[in-house]
Amino acid sequence: MGKSLNIKAPRRFSDNFGDPFREILKIVDSFNQDQTTDSIHVDFKENKFSGPFYLGPLSSILFNLKSLGQEINIEHSSSYLTTICFPYGVQLENQSIEEITNKLQLFTQKTYIPIIHFSTDKTPNQEVLRTNIISTINTILKEQLKLPTNIISAFYYFIDELTQNIIHHSESVVGTIFCQFYPEKNYVDLTICDSGKGILQSYIDSGKFSPKSNDEAINFAIYGKSTKNLPNNESRGYGLSTTRNMLVNGLKGQFLLYSGNSFFIHTNAREEIIALPKFKFFKGNMVNLRIPVFNISDFSIYNYISH
Repeated sequence: MGKSLNIKAPRRFSDNFGDPFREILKIVDSFNQDQTTDSIHVDFKENKFSGPFYLGPLSSILFNLKSLGQEINIEHSSSYLTTICFPYGVQLENQSIEEITNKLQLFTQKTYIPIIHFSTDKTPNQEVLRTNIISTINTILKEQLKLPTNIISAFYYFIDELTQNIIHHSESVVGTIFCQFYPEKNYVDLTICDSGKGILQSYIDSGKFSPKSNDEAINFAIYGKSTKNLPNNESRGYGLSTTRNMLVNGLKGQFLLYSGNSFFIHTNAREEIIALPKFKFFKGNMVNLRIPVFNISDFSIYNYISH
């Protein structure tokens, strides 16, 4: 009988922004320290509820491993996990724009966007389909949140910038997006992940700035050093600099970026890059945003976007 790696989802998570991330670190550590398993068993039997910061990254990891031929078994009896399409996402491949729109719009009256794995293929057909997917997500969020234009425009900006980063930098086959609105808590948790080459390798391949480590590469990305050959490119930095500034300073939210064996966290209480042990190496990038949904009348994204 083959060797199986077992992942047991916690019974519950606290509202603490970093609580799910600590569990993801444990999973990443397990994968990296034991790569000789024949199958992966994921046990959700005792789990009462999980959100995007746990389910999104785990879904991204499992989707990538399955595409590489890894046997994966999921054990759960949760209607929520079924309705959000965990772990392999809502099926949008080989469907028309009309079919994709109709399928996603079924979630307009929900409090979540299901897990979506979107193609990073740059062919014209895939570009059109992906644009439609992102546009439909934005429309659903507008209906779900019922926020004024100045606030909902920030959501559009975050999703556009972070998905474009995956498409243009990651060399991942797919990106993953998942979000959940918590009306009683007045915030949305949004995660966007990929299983590509990560920020450090992206800088190395571009031949620009030459960071020596994952934490230095993250520092370059979040403080505005872009790999793109564009006018003013040093102010862009993958859009991460603007995203975190707009989220934390503008909307009073919380931001976390994990790539390689380092992560960056920015909240109103801390702003810090942390280097991790080698076994906590995340293949790709994970970005978690906790976005308050209060109406801030004087908020404008144009106060944060560089011109």
